[in-house]
Amino acid sequence: MGFSCPRLLFVAGCLGVLRGVSAQIMSIDLGHEFFKVGLMRQGKNIEIVLNTHSKRKTTTAVSFFESVRVFGDDALAHQGKAPAKVPMFFHSTVGKNYTAEDVTAGGKWWKDFGLGDMFYAFDLVYDAERGSPVYRFGDNRTMVGEELLAHVFSFCKTIAEASGEGDVFTVKDVVIIVPSDATLRQRQAIVAAAEIAGLRVLTLVHENSAFAVQRATDYSPELGSSELALFYNLGARKAEATVLRFESRSAGMVKGKTAPVVSILGSATDTRVGGHFMDLKIAEVMLKRFQEKHPKLADGIATNARALRKLLGQAQKTKATLSANKMAPFITESLYQDTDFQATISRQDFEDMCADLFAVLTDPIEKALAEANATMKDLPQAVMGAFFDRYNIRPQSRRNYIFFNCLGLAD
Repeated sequence: MGFSCPRLLFVAGCLGVLRGVSAQIMSIDLGHEFFKVGLMRQGKNIEIVLNTHSKRKTTTAVSFFESVRVFGDDALAHQGKAPAKVPMFFHSTVGKNYTAEDVTAGGKWWKDFGLGDMFYAFDLVYDAERGSPVYRFGDNRTMVGEELLAHVFSFCKTIAEASGEGDVFTVKDVVIIVPSDATLRQRQAIVAAAEIAGLRVLTLVHENSAFAVQRATDYSPELGSSELALFYNLGARKAEATVLRFESRSAGMVKGKTAPVVSILGSATDTRVGGHFMDLKIAEVMLKRFQEKHPKLADGIATNARALRKLLGQAQKTKATLSANKMAPFITESLYQDTDFQATISRQDFEDMCADLFAVLTDPIEKALAEANATMKDLPQAVMGAFFDRYNIRPQSRRNYIFFNCLGLAD
């Protein structure tokens, strides 16, 4: 998710000129764990909007725990109190087809959600007339996925309009990212959610494609030549790989004037791997260690939402610490029934925990290359998310070594 919002704004600016839209255009980099909001205003520089906590990224969460809705980090504070009233990572299932059986425990909805029911809880029922799952939040409050997503979009609109530093304006037009494998129904669901929030969707943009368009303005091969490139993006919930071709063509009547051309040749998404899966790996291991150390508390902590939220939150901090250190502490005060918990984890322990995830890191690349009828040798450049550098992961298999070597990350 980390590199797309400025690129979305660039695409939005082009669309604004072509379609004659309003003077303000918002872009939403809608990630599974975080989202970012960008804003382009007439006569102003393109900017990434800060949220109410002065941060560029906001947790993709909305809380219905209290009568007043809260979002982001404020919503996370309620997740340990009433997890079923703080939906997170839900929009990956919006717009998909389900049956009544699918929303029961272990059903297809939970498999698509992919993060299990240990650290996340939902109170789901099925609306037979509409043919979709419905989220219940108590007090006879129910919502479908599009309505939940509309709450997030409405909050994006609010913080964008509050960023004017005294200037009063209204945001109506928006550009939103979607995965490359999003179906027509999923795209329609996102547009519907935006319309509920009072926004007009100019377009839905594939994240890697938006990045490629912006990249083309900075770099393009000489006229008459072309060049392949690979863009790899590992987010919290999925990995995406895109193979594309950069070209240049003559533009206008001015001799020597060229315009960049970007062609998407292949793209693949893998939902089996992501940064948040690694958070869950750490949290699960630490839960077992606590249960082994305190067997009398083993059953109680496994069903205590507050304790599980503390474990997951510390797991995320520990993972970040391991990005720059070989060892990291795992300390949680008063984890459960006033019992503190302390442990340590090494980077090697972390890599061993996530070995099954690392084994499939290159799968979307191979699929995208096959779709593009290309090989790594055809790619003079590759652009990727910062995950590998961040965690200093080293290649262990020959298949991964080929990938790392081509990206200049192998020893």
